[in-house]
Amino acid sequence: VTTADGGKTATCSITVTEKRIEITGSNSVAMGSTATLTASVKPDGMTTPAPAFAWSSSDESVATVSGGTVTPLKTGTATITAKATVDNKEMTGTFAITVTALQ
Repeated sequence: VTTADGGKTATCSITVTEKRIEITGSNSVAMGSTATLTASVKPDGMTTPAPAFAWSSSDESVATVSGGTVTPLKTGTATITAKATVDNKEMTGTFAITVTALQ
């Protein structure tokens, strides 16, 4: 944006960052344990209050997820999804997790 006022010019830059759901945590979990994933809306501070996330697994024979807690069932890879409505728009974040054998 540039404006002229009394022969003077001022310039500023505006950066627009789209909101997204980000999932963080370990990308692997061993059989016999669990992994905790955390979903949040990014950039930080863009949504108040924080939305409720609905969690799902792409392959429930490999791993299930409830409230962000991943329970492994057999070795393999699954995509964990967190969905939420943010500013009246449904948003989705995904996270690949690998289930490994007991070590």
